[in-house]
Amino acid sequence: MSYIYIFDFGDMVKVGQSIKPANRRKEIEKENGIAAIRTFAVNVDDNADKIERIVHEELHGYLLQGKEYFRCSFAIARDTVVNVAEKVLGRKVVGIKIGKSGFYSDAQKEATARYNKKAYDRIEIKVKKGRKNLIFEYAAKRGKSVNQFIVELIDEAMKEDT
Repeated sequence: MSYIYIFDFGDMVKVGQSIKPANRRKEIEKENGIAAIRTFAVNVDDNADKIERIVHEELHGYLLQGKEYFRCSFAIARDTVVNVAEKVLGRKVVGIKIGKSGFYSDAQKEATARYNKKAYDRIEIKVKKGRKNLIFEYAAKRGKSVNQFIVELIDEAMKEDT
């Protein structure tokens, strides 16, 4: 079983393949000396070579260093991986988030959801089409999640008013 993974480093993403993407993430973080902000993987059975090649071709305009680093948003890389995988495999694919200790189990996801529901209030914002990716890229360049970025801006504005 092989995976196509995306590691988001804020100002660049790495798209590659691995049988154990959680282990690969640790290797890459150690090599680069920087932790991935987000990690995403898709199980592509035994089609990893073909799917990885097509994804790299489609992202070629964003190519940075080496052959697997791209200066594009996480969303662009994710959508490209999902679209190519679905086209090659002829079926829907589901992305998997990878934590520091590996894949999140369904039980872990449920426990996290229960905790978040108790510990946090949710606020939804709407932005014009096309702005979402710009906002994600802007926050990622600063090493922050969109949530962290927005909350810090709100806190800063509220502090100025007091």
